[in-house]
Amino acid sequence: MAKDMTCPQCGAQMAFNKETRELSCSWCGHKELLPKEPPTQAEIQERGKRRLMLIKLAVFAGIALTIGAVFAVAFLMKTPVDPFEYLDVTFSGINGEGKVNVRVKHNDYFVRSDLDITYNSKAYIGDLNEGDKLKITVNERNDDLRFTSHEKTYTVEGLELFVTDLNSLSDKAVQAIHDKTESLNKRNITPMLTQAEPDLKKAEPKKMMLLTDGDTSNTLFDIYEATFKTSKGDKTVYLMVYFEGLIANGDDIRYDSAMYKGSIITLGEWYDGTLSCYETLKDAEMAVKNQKEKNKQLTERVFKP
Repeated sequence: MAKDMTCPQCGAQMAFNKETRELSCSWCGHKELLPKEPPTQAEIQERGKRRLMLIKLAVFAGIALTIGAVFAVAFLMKTPVDPFEYLDVTFSGINGEGKVNVRVKHNDYFVRSDLDITYNSKAYIGDLNEGDKLKITVNERNDDLRFTSHEKTYTVEGLELFVTDLNSLSDKAVQAIHDKTESLNKRNITPMLTQAEPDLKKAEPKKMMLLTDGDTSNTLFDIYEATFKTSKGDKTVYLMVYFEGLIANGDDIRYDSAMYKGSIITLGEWYDGTLSCYETLKDAEMAVKNQKEKNKQLTERVFKP
């Protein structure tokens, strides 16, 4: 029902303020507060819908909180473990072909099958270099485990390194190289069927030369000065043995191959014997330098008599 806007005191028209629901007369100052109108049926239905939605949200929130609390309690009941405390991570192989080895130490929390261990492709295929950084990721396969950490970065170390510095070789390693050189020199000196055995008076190490890329390959040349007695008098030549892929671990050495090298030279007359060797030390040195590639460094070590 529409409200009569006539002022009951002076009969003038009153103004209505929607926000305060107040009638006021500008002539006599009379004011009158109108009561709120009862809600319509549509408003009542809308309020009901909102109330039902709030109830549903409250129920859903309660269920979610309950489930979350259950999972939180179950998670907190798991014993926190740092898996890396029980992993023994080592590296093996040759520099450039290194592999990672992960062993689970004895513990009361997990065995190897409880872990999902991953690392990068270089470690899988065995392509690691000394000093590489390797990130290892460990995740739980067992629902009863809770790890406090899942990633750790290791520095690759302990790989077998190619010899890159002749001065780094120990005395025993040098002697082991000389022993192999002398063994191959002896085979080199062995006469052919129609020749006499060359009469070796003395042989001693003269120089080592090393070609290396400083990383994954090298060739070491062990040069001996040898003097033979021939029908024309004493003759001095230079015997050389090369070692491919030389690795030295302390006093121990290992290599891919070793063989004597040189030009075929006759000692005096043909019956004095022939050898694979070089006439001069300079010839031997040039044979090494001619093999030097741009990416390789050449170092030398001289042996005094």
